[in-house]
Amino acid sequence: MKVSWQVTGIRQDAYANAHRTVVEEEKPERERGYYLHPELYGQPQEKSVEWARHPALMRRMRTAAEKQPDTKPAPPKQ
Repeated sequence: MKVSWQVTGIRQDAYANAHRTVVEEEKPERERGYYLHPELYGQPQEKSVEWARHPALMRRMRTAAEKQPDTKPAPPKQ
């Protein structure tokens, strides 16, 4: 026989009362449809919330990354 217990409660100390944790909050309108980790949902990086928050910066970063030479090391010669 396997027995499991889970005890839950709400802290009532001074710190916990002053700094309550928000369990769930609404996304800002401009971030709806975007993901924290879009790759986990099969979405492109452009669906990241960072693209919603800073689109111009993200476009500049993508352009700069595309201009960088391939940094993969060459295979060893035999």
